[in-house]
Amino acid sequence: MRNEKLGIRNNQSVMSVSARLLAVLFLLSGLCLNAVAQEVAVYPQMGHTDWVVKVAFSPNGKHVLSGSEDGTSKLWDINTGKVIRTFLGRGGSFSPDGKHVITYSSDKTIKLWDTNTGREIRIFSGHENWIDSITFSPDGKKILSGSFRDGLIKLWDINTGREIKTFSSNTKVKSLIFSPDSRQFISIARSLSGLG
Repeated sequence: MRNEKLGIRNNQSVMSVSARLLAVLFLLSGLCLNAVAQEVAVYPQMGHTDWVVKVAFSPNGKHVLSGSEDGTSKLWDINTGKVIRTFLGRGGSFSPDGKHVITYSSDKTIKLWDTNTGREIRIFSGHENWIDSITFSPDGKKILSGSFRDGLIKLWDINTGREIKTFSSNTKVKSLIFSPDSRQFISIARSLSGLG
């Protein structure tokens, strides 16, 4: 392992904090930079064949899920830097208990996976445009998905796969987050007209 000082910009970062560890993961077109205690270790990641566009830490902080424009999401072991398994979908999120992963694909579907086995459990269909954001509710019972292209946000029941409700935001949805009680959500977005 080689430590380097790097000038980094235009990257995505995710932070996992524990009592004695602060880890920052930067994903730049196939490079994984793991910064621990003010040192930067560079690990080349050969798992994806296109830009990495989404990352998420597992609830226990032991794994990272990376989503790529190559149409896959990969589960990485933080300690070894190796791919554990690959899911279909160009981005995703972990369930609050870490037992499941959801991914979204260019076919406008959401897939629910078993994290440990990689088995596909359920497919959620209903979006008419590409999905750009997805998240689990803190209680693990619902999923929110949003589209940057048409501004639609959909609320799903995790157990049945059924759509509960569609919200028309009139914005380009970029990110979604639930309130801690799973009863409300916030959408980070841009105006569909391009004026905001």
